[in-house]
Amino acid sequence: MPRSNKFPLLCRRRGGFTLVEVVIALGIFVVAFVSIMALLPASLGNLNEAGNTSLRSQITRNLTSELRQISFLELKSSDPSGLMFYYTSEGLPAEDGTREAVVSAEILSLDTDTQINDDKQDHIARATVAIRLHGREIDRTIIFLPDTGS
Repeated sequence: MPRSNKFPLLCRRRGGFTLVEVVIALGIFVVAFVSIMALLPASLGNLNEAGNTSLRSQITRNLTSELRQISFLELKSSDPSGLMFYYTSEGLPAEDGTREAVVSAEILSLDTDTQINDDKQDHIARATVAIRLHGREIDRTIIFLPDTGS
């Protein structure tokens, strides 16, 4: 005699996920997502700082090159304090008043009497420069310019 199944719905296994499995998977996903999103502000801050560091380096290099083209005697006789240089967000030179000129470098002071060693002949110029991005100061740096005799 064939066996009859008194509970046909309970014995059949259906494919798919149960509600408990879905809730557990969703909970794991939410915990992982919140953890990753918590790292986002710190990562963006580090990215911004790295960009500013690169920009400061590029501008300092460009400004040093510009100032080294001026003879030491000319630097000594003139006062370039307040002199402004303008740059793009990539650190390339730009014209004042243009839309690309978002970074400025202002020479705050220049000291040409700094001695390298005890010999009175060797001097070096020491320029203090403020670098501003969109008007907000991001760095104050010192550039040394040697007396090359020219």
